[in-house]
Amino acid sequence: MTVLVTRDDRLLPEGVPPFRDDYIVTAGGQGSVALSGELSTTYELIYETNPNCAAVVNKLVRQIATLPIKVYDRPSSEDAPEEVRGHPVGKLLNKPAPRRGQSYWKQALARSALIHGNGLLAKYRGPSMAGSPQNLLAVAWPWVAAYAPLGSPVKWWSTFQTGTQRYFSVDDGVHLAWESQDLHGLGVSPLKPLAETIKLDDATRRYQASSFANGARPASAIVPPDGFAYQGNQREELRQEINRMHSGVDNAFKAALLAPGFKWEGLAHTAVEAEVIAARNLGREEFAMVYDVPPPMIGDLTHSTYSNVEELHRILYVTTLRPWFALIEEILQVQLIDGEEEWAGNDLYARFDLAEVLRGNRREEIDAASEAFVNGLATLNEAREMIDMPPVDKASDPEGLADMPHIPKNNLRPLIEPESPTDPNQVITGDPNETRPAPEKVTKATRVSPLHEDPSNL
Repeated sequence: MTVLVTRDDRLLPEGVPPFRDDYIVTAGGQGSVALSGELSTTYELIYETNPNCAAVVNKLVRQIATLPIKVYDRPSSEDAPEEVRGHPVGKLLNKPAPRRGQSYWKQALARSALIHGNGLLAKYRGPSMAGSPQNLLAVAWPWVAAYAPLGSPVKWWSTFQTGTQRYFSVDDGVHLAWESQDLHGLGVSPLKPLAETIKLDDATRRYQASSFANGARPASAIVPPDGFAYQGNQREELRQEINRMHSGVDNAFKAALLAPGFKWEGLAHTAVEAEVIAARNLGREEFAMVYDVPPPMIGDLTHSTYSNVEELHRILYVTTLRPWFALIEEILQVQLIDGEEEWAGNDLYARFDLAEVLRGNRREEIDAASEAFVNGLATLNEAREMIDMPPVDKASDPEGLADMPHIPKNNLRPLIEPESPTDPNQVITGDPNETRPAPEKVTKATRVSPLHEDPSNL
């Protein structure tokens, strides 16, 4: 890669944004949502302070980050992929940075994409800036700037997270984002369609906090007598005394001291205050809906039962996380494996291993393995492997029957068309291979009427 010296003595690759007048900054930054009272908050603060946001993001990020991803090759038959151990791609994914494992880069991509709509990794190729990547470094999206000609895909990235602005091209990065209407191929934060939900949730939480911190709410109220007039600072002194005695959670429901002529009247919560909890529950449901997470997975047990918990677990991986798995696998294929000259064309691909999380309970596994063996779909040793049992000892199976498929025996004799019997007295029985003598033919005797008998017999 050609480098040159800039005006401020920085070494920059040729064609970086400072030397292109047609580049515009099209992405990056904090991203924010407007709140009530002319306030606003960033996407990062929403994740850090909103429990609904933290619940859905943590649930998805942790499941993605803890699932192993393996590198396989595509054989010519396309029916028996084999894991490739020790390949540079696998080593890079397993150790993307010093003292880091797979979870490092998966968290960086997934967390940033679920909060900001975009995740970014930088390929570090070493001091020479050439060759295959040696490390995958997480890039914090709030510190990113994306440069592109108007209406064209991003050409360069830059980040300020190290204290100085560092540029790298799109070929030196791995970018994760769902397709959107953005002209530069950038994603949209899932928090954007939740702007009103976040605003309402923030307002209800602030209202509740203010009611505890500032609300002077004794169990009843003090009403002065008719015609009573405060003298001097009596109103302010009385207000301060009421706040001192009744403000805050610890002073709730204390008895009030009445002055002569004052009346005591009870107070009650309003219907508006009762709807605050319902509003917060609605916010949790809307977060689960936008992120496509089953509500019981984030603690909403309103509609959960003991019988559907296991099915919800399967839905989480098959329905909710499956699109994310497919997207991550595709960008690794296109931007990391096929995007590097040393690795392209070797029929390599990376794939999440879902075998562990989609396994049934122990009884279901044993039943499935037994059925596969009995029906001849798996050998005895293959069935034992399915349930994590060792193969049959060779000494006890010298003929190797455990490695031969079980052929179910048909207990019905095959239908073989028998030869036609030559003896007319032989008939076919229920078994087509056997015959037996025909029964004697019984003829019905004709009865003679007495009127036709010989008259001499009368």
